[in-house]
Amino acid sequence: MVQRFIDRERELQFLEEKYRENKAQLIVLYGRRRVGKTELVKQFIKDKEAIFHLSTNDGIQNNVKRIKEAFARLTGKNYFISLNVSLDELLIYFGDEISNRRVVLAIDEFQYLTEADKSVISQVQRAWDEKLSSTRLYLLITGSSVGMMENEVLSSRSPLYGRRTGIWKLSKLPFPALSSFSPART
Repeated sequence: MVQRFIDRERELQFLEEKYRENKAQLIVLYGRRRVGKTELVKQFIKDKEAIFHLSTNDGIQNNVKRIKEAFARLTGKNYFISLNVSLDELLIYFGDEISNRRVVLAIDEFQYLTEADKSVISQVQRAWDEKLSSTRLYLLITGSSVGMMENEVLSSRSPLYGRRTGIWKLSKLPFPALSSFSPART
């Protein structure tokens, strides 16, 4: 069975327009569970040099380990795997390696990282301020904990306040799009 991508043309166009600006981007995409955030991101990155990290609730160390492995694969630099650094330092090293390349780093379910370590948001801020904002990195953060994303990532109290270059709150598919899920009646 072939899975089709349905309806999210406006959202995909928004992500593409930001990508074409060809400068550092910090995009926040959020919305309730099961509205299609992950599939939207996968559609967006499918023809790009990209890393997709699906955050899990098995602790910050395990997430950082998987991010290091992904950085090593993308850059061909195996030293990433052996680094013993915090997330902000890891992101800064990554920024150094890809500074002239257009790379998408998509961190899905960001709330799991912040639940595991409350300093994650300020670590991303430090990495953004010290290195990533001067690269061509497209950092795409997604989350399905709407309250956390609005209160911790997007609010004026957030360390990331004033740094994001785009935001989109993904809502449920409109009712007319639902007919696209079933074959046409003859």
